Amino acid sequence: MADRCSSCGAPLVWIPTKNGKRMPCNAGLIPYKANPEGKQFLVTDTGDVVRSDVAFDGPPTGFARISHFATCPYSKQHRKRK
Repeated sequence: MADRCSSCGAPLVWIPTKNGKRMPCNAGLIPYKANPEGKQFLVTDTGDVVRSDVAFDGPPTGFARISHFATCPYSKQHRKRK
């Protein structure tokens, strides 16, 4: 299901997470190489969060998306207070 961010207008895909909530992610898929100590967190279309390297050599482990909270200039306005 494609949508747009109500603040910045970027195209979004809503990914169902493992806890049943939906996470807004950037629409584009990014190749990644899994690394438990990697600096980038990505979300797969099955709702798994994977740590990966920002740059890598060789074939990717898979393809995933960046959480829109990580890239939207207005993300702090949409965060819920605890």
